[in-house]
Amino acid sequence: MQSDYSTSSADLARSFLLPSLENATRYDRASGYFSSSLFVLAPSAWTTFFGSGGKMRLICSSQLTHADVDAVRTQGADAVSLREGFIDSWERMLKKKDGTLTAKFLSALIYYERLELRIARYAPGNGLFHDKLGIFYDSLGNQASFTGSANETWSAWSGAGNHESIDVFRSWEGSEVPRVRSHEKRFEDYWSGNAKGLEVFEGQDLRDIVVTREPDEDLASILEEVRKSLGAPGGGKNPNSQALKPLRGYQLEAVENWETKERGLISFATGGGKTLTAIEIIRRWNLRSGSAIVLVPTSILVEQWIKELRENMPEARILRADSTEARNWPKTIGSFLAADASGPSRIVVTTYKTAASKRFKSLVQGNDELLVIGDEVHRFGANDTRTIAQSLSARGRLGLSATPLRKYDDEGTDAIFEYFGQHIEPTYTLSQAIKDGNLVPYNFEFLSASLSTEEQEEWDDLTARIGKLLGSDGLQGNGRRSSAVEALSVSRARVAKLAQSKTRIAAEVVAKNFEEGDRWLVYCETVEHVSSVMEEIRSRMPRVTLMKYLSSNSSDHRDVMNHFEQVGGILVAIRCLDEGVDIPLINKAVIVSSSQSEREFIQRRGRALRRAPGKNFAYLFDFLMETSDGEILNTKELERLLEFSRDAFNQEPYIRLMYMKEAALH
Repeated sequence: MQSDYSTSSADLARSFLLPSLENATRYDRASGYFSSSLFVLAPSAWTTFFGSGGKMRLICSSQLTHADVDAVRTQGADAVSLREGFIDSWERMLKKKDGTLTAKFLSALIYYERLELRIARYAPGNGLFHDKLGIFYDSLGNQASFTGSANETWSAWSGAGNHESIDVFRSWEGSEVPRVRSHEKRFEDYWSGNAKGLEVFEGQDLRDIVVTREPDEDLASILEEVRKSLGAPGGGKNPNSQALKPLRGYQLEAVENWETKERGLISFATGGGKTLTAIEIIRRWNLRSGSAIVLVPTSILVEQWIKELRENMPEARILRADSTEARNWPKTIGSFLAADASGPSRIVVTTYKTAASKRFKSLVQGNDELLVIGDEVHRFGANDTRTIAQSLSARGRLGLSATPLRKYDDEGTDAIFEYFGQHIEPTYTLSQAIKDGNLVPYNFEFLSASLSTEEQEEWDDLTARIGKLLGSDGLQGNGRRSSAVEALSVSRARVAKLAQSKTRIAAEVVAKNFEEGDRWLVYCETVEHVSSVMEEIRSRMPRVTLMKYLSSNSSDHRDVMNHFEQVGGILVAIRCLDEGVDIPLINKAVIVSSSQSEREFIQRRGRALRRAPGKNFAYLFDFLMETSDGEILNTKELERLLEFSRDAFNQEPYIRLMYMKEAALH
């Protein structure tokens, strides 16, 4: 992608618009004019974009075509004139060549919520909204914004009208990030009607003008009609015959390396695109071999996977087979998974718990042509789930995780590698994801907290008991720690996680740093811990929106998450960051329940750094525990905090921690 384009030297549609649409999952566009004839210019690109689940937000003037420029300046000073101008433009568009089909297409896009449309005008002079700004987003969190002279019309992008030029800014180019972020903010101000002097007309009334009745066909049928009727090459072609979204170099390399053995573990940090890489492996597997089963920890991840699959493999057949929403899967799963490489891709998405049940294992046993994908694959190693391996003797096996290692469970870790295979190169680190712009940069600060006298006594007692066991039978024959030592170690770690002083300090940090529009996550250890932290925060911030999140399996988790995303506030939670639940709008996080598990602290940090519209930076707080006498409680904590601070934008905490580490070593 170049930094600028001009019709004097390039075809704007072929060199910029079409490749951008093919790689995008979202397209935000502000334009003085819009014409549905634009769909005639690039039916294949547009139908692929919308058919893959792509969504577009468009804000433009009330005049939908470039004709009748003199009529653009509305006479009235209220929304009625905007509405009337919009209706006039809509009627003119219907009379144009190809207008019936393209208007039908446009109506269907709005009805099926692929396109959201708002109209605007410059209210002070009853003038035309005439800005031209666009932003493309891809599945990895990259953005490409552009400004210039081109409206969202056929004549502008085709070069058949005036001379046009655009300047492009890319989020993966460090020097261009500020311009991309500025464009994102500008569009959001337009969209929300917060731009000075701008009057925006939106809502159900506008939708009703366009969508006069429910379409007679589903969106897929209309997309196919557009492809064929407007002369798109390859009309009716199976989208699964080629990847819908191009992979980055390291992703493609991982796919190709996996194919050499058809087994292995992909270890990408949050933001690295594990899911997209796995979907490409599923696509290739289904084309030549058989069906796939995707295993995930929770029902909410079942939903997220199904959404991703439908966006990237729109013609695939998907069977949901977890007990939360799908109860009839036992009747159909056998025939559904029957290998048929010539037919549509068949993909079962279920939870580890369901897959470990006797019923599931009996129904899928014996199908060796399966591809089994274990997401958050560390869950596969648990005692009750690794029995899945006994029934799924699948030829293809792929594990996904930031790190598959199970703390205090060497046997479970061994089971993961034995079933899925070894690590696949290359890996992709969180540092790389930040550098590439797939995660937002962040500031980090560590907070010092001390054990109380009673907590210190409990810590010391557990330490003495661990030492005694290690001095006797604390090690098994293979040199690993016994289950008794591991149990005591977990109990001791929980003393530090639940330290009372951390609850108070966390509440103080939130109250001090909370700003309007923030979405905080306070990560706790237990249900009781959540309650005590919420009580502390409420005592300092009685009017803030405060919510709790205990599990993705709770009945109200969707309502909680929707409210949090729409309204903001403070979410006090357990487990959700470890379950892979996608909450990209979190911009500030306090990890009260700190973990020494590499997998857990990598996940907890990464999920707070996910990209989201309007989110340009994040803030992360963690704890360094001290004894009741003010000494560092566990020097191993320094490694976690150094890991967090090493990649932070602010380096002062890293320098302080290095001094502490040097002092501890001497």
